Amino acid sequence: MRTWQQRLATVALSLIVVGIFLPWELAGDFMPYRTRGVQLSPRLADNGGFAVFVCAALSGWAMARRPNDWRSASLLLRPLAVLIFVLLVLQFADVLRRNSEFGGAIGAPVPDVGLYLATASSMGLIVVAFIGAGRVAA
Repeated sequence: MRTWQQRLATVALSLIVVGIFLPWELAGDFMPYRTRGVQLSPRLADNGGFAVFVCAALSGWAMARRPNDWRSASLLLRPLAVLIFVLLVLQFADVLRRNSEFGGAIGAPVPDVGLYLATASSMGLIVVAFIGAGRVAA
């Protein structure tokens, strides 16, 4: 990957990791509660964010492994970026599915800031990973 691609991919991966630890959904009527992708306190709980975290760590490792050869680094990054995006879209769809089960009533789960941040950053990571491929139409 080129230097600017590595920097943008690093920023996107960092935002994905930050989004994993932020709240992913908001639910509840009078006492709303937030569910995080990965919860560390008071006990470790995975709500779908751990798989995304592992893929983000593997993507960072793929970029750091071959810093001079941008083609091989982006070849390793592309499937991981797509996998991260697919996992986040599935989490987003799950929250919206559970919202529709409530019929959109007050207290139904809705996506929160962490899921939005991680999904938008994964889109940016896909763009950065595929921008040098020559297959992206302008």
